[in-house]
Amino acid sequence: MALSALLGSTSRCIIGDVAVDGVVREVHGLQADITEHPVESGGQIADHYRVRPKVLTIDAIISRTPLAVGFPGQSLVNSVVAIATGQDPVVAAWDQFEKYMNDAEQIQIITGKKYYPRMMIVDLSDPRNTNDWMTFSMVCREIQTAYTTSVEALVAQVEEAATTTAQKAASKGAQAAAEAEDASILATLLGLAG
Repeated sequence: MALSALLGSTSRCIIGDVAVDGVVREVHGLQADITEHPVESGGQIADHYRVRPKVLTIDAIISRTPLAVGFPGQSLVNSVVAIATGQDPVVAAWDQFEKYMNDAEQIQIITGKKYYPRMMIVDLSDPRNTNDWMTFSMVCREIQTAYTTSVEALVAQVEEAATTTAQKAASKGAQAAAEAEDASILATLLGLAG
């Protein structure tokens, strides 16, 4: 028998460090862009396809009172701490969500359908807050990061190659100019070089 069966229901959704009691709605969004360019004769030409970052919308509930043994959706440790300290799970969850947004922190989200390793909260609202629970709506967007270390190395290589090429061209230019002072091509062809 699973431990979750003994302790009550488990969460279907974990947002960062916050486990929710129940999920009302999950919307997993995928979109893509196709670049289009007008041409002189005919219509648009589509030449590139790019998938946009994933978007996840969650409408969920976090309860102030236990619905079963412990707080459903909370780990056993969190439930014991919350009961012993009198911590309000609704206030703690809202504060944590607010901290994620204020600190621009990337979080992991686990839903009943999918695992998202790099998400950021872009919209958070609590349309209905009663004394017993918080019903919130959250929109999160996938973060795709690029690291500049390889770009910096490439820039340094390009700058070095450009400097070397410029130095070679400058030294050849100086030699060519010195030779040109001795005699021009036209003067040599006409026999006027002297």
